[in-house]
Amino acid sequence: MAEQVQWGNPHVATPWIVGITCFGLCGLLTGAVPGSGRVPWELTVASGWGPQIQVSAFAVIAPLILCAVIGLVFGIIHLRRGETMPGMLAMIFGPLIGGLWALLFLLKLVLPHFGPHGLVSAGPLAGTGATYPLLAGNPLLEGWLWLAVSLCLLVMAIALGRISWQPCVMIFLSAVIFFLIALWSFAGAPDPLTSGLAQAAGWMLLLFGVWIIYFGAVGLINETFARPILPMGSPIFK
Repeated sequence: MAEQVQWGNPHVATPWIVGITCFGLCGLLTGAVPGSGRVPWELTVASGWGPQIQVSAFAVIAPLILCAVIGLVFGIIHLRRGETMPGMLAMIFGPLIGGLWALLFLLKLVLPHFGPHGLVSAGPLAGTGATYPLLAGNPLLEGWLWLAVSLCLLVMAIALGRISWQPCVMIFLSAVIFFLIALWSFAGAPDPLTSGLAQAAGWMLLLFGVWIIYFGAVGLINETFARPILPMGSPIFK
């Protein structure tokens, strides 16, 4: 008789993966990562097949991709267990948000190396005074994508009000964050260092990331001690 497979409990890990994703996105939006948005690129590594590229940019892309993959796995586990809300949370912040942003950022880094023509002009070529075009993506299209993400998060926030006020308020905050990101994209995605929309969204993402790591800690500590230690708050809707 075949042994029955028992799915593990990803309740703790999922919020932490989401939190890690938010920290990475904060770095991109606030300009804390050189090369994010339209921040001038520092030429630090010779690629050997085109202009030099920035190591720190890939250092942000890598965890975003990992968060997307792991979020996908945890989302499948949640949905397999019949847990729709945490499954959707993992899917939205993992493959949708983290994966999409990593892909857009990676394209902006890689595609310019395949030819002399891009969408916008950007950083200088190594050893010359010429500029090399960098693919900036389509900010208007990205704006519509982030607006749709904001609407999805708003619906999740309303549903979470039936469980606890803390996740309801914080997921609503995340909906506001991606609404600001959508507005920033509609404005042409200007340099994050000079854009109030990008700065506000980035630091709010950091705040959300800190809270959702606490949310995971609630599950871990309360489950470990088999009693409520860290509070989550009462439901808003009865």
